[in-house]
Amino acid sequence: MRAAARTIGRRSSGLERVAKKTSRRLGAVAKLSIAGVTTFLALEVGLRIWDAAHETSPGLEAVLKNEREPIYSPHPFLSYTLRPGHGSGEVNTLGLRGPEVDRIKPSEVFRILCVGASTTYGAGVTADQAYPARLGQELATRAPAGVRYEVLNCGVPGYTSVESLVNFELRLLDLDPDVVLVYHGINDARLIQGRGFRADYTHARRSWRDPREQVTSTERWLVGHVRAWAWASALAGRGFAAMSLENLVYVDDYLDVLVPPESELNRPGISAFLRNLRNIVAVARANGVEPCLMTFATRKAQNDRTALYQPCIDALNEGILALAAAEGVPLFDVRAAIGGQTDLFWDYVHCNARGCELQARAIAEQALAQGLWGLVRPR
Repeated sequence: MRAAARTIGRRSSGLERVAKKTSRRLGAVAKLSIAGVTTFLALEVGLRIWDAAHETSPGLEAVLKNEREPIYSPHPFLSYTLRPGHGSGEVNTLGLRGPEVDRIKPSEVFRILCVGASTTYGAGVTADQAYPARLGQELATRAPAGVRYEVLNCGVPGYTSVESLVNFELRLLDLDPDVVLVYHGINDARLIQGRGFRADYTHARRSWRDPREQVTSTERWLVGHVRAWAWASALAGRGFAAMSLENLVYVDDYLDVLVPPESELNRPGISAFLRNLRNIVAVARANGVEPCLMTFATRKAQNDRTALYQPCIDALNEGILALAAAEGVPLFDVRAAIGGQTDLFWDYVHCNARGCELQARAIAEQALAQGLWGLVRPR
């Protein structure tokens, strides 16, 4: 009996020790959990306070991308267009950047279409600061009696001469333009100097991929409700935080295709670019529209990676000059007017507000000097 009692006592004592150890472990886990939750809540509150005090942050950008309606919408022949009537107020119901205009051109209106990419759209400046809007202001001071100039911004970020050719023929001709101004350079140069070049640019471009189909519903919820997750996804380059136009329209390995560019000029690519411009000219003339070409301006190189494409841009500009002369097309030498002036650009190719203003003024002055569009000296 005594032996049995001692055995039971030892077992009881062992159970007590196990219970105490378990209790200590659970206590430690509880403390760690409380500390972790407290730290997370403090981080969450801190990030929300930070975002509220700043106009932009990695996490806030992820949240906004998650909430906003995409500014682009898919198109079966163009890959994508600007979304008509986008909620930002930047895009009108015709899918053009700027204020609303009548689709049917009024009788007193002389309508000019500016086609191109982000350098026409005006990336980095407001719609009224982009060169098409500035050009409209410049022409208004030179308008003859009874004429109202209407300059429409038909630029779409990411477009090349390929998209502008298709866009002009399928969509923009319906606006009954009198003139089409063409401004292209860097986007074509990037693809022309890309590896495995194809004349239709499919070595780098692919069909549109809807960004909302590339992010799971769980991740969308987390980005929208947990600011720490939004920041983490942004810093890690995941989900909506990683969505850029390149992700949506370029092949998966586009960085290997485009960067760094081929060092030797791709003459067949330059010929393909000029073919696209020549076809825009032909389509315009066949529909009673006056085509006009522009050279492409860049600033002086300041360790810009984009400057690696300058030899190709120079070759494109020389081709534009030759094409304009051969086809008898009015030319606006934007490169000569503002090129190389660092203070007129916010990056290597995009003009700031002052640069857009001077680009527009140069076009208006050169149009007047060439006797185009019925312009008269400023009043």
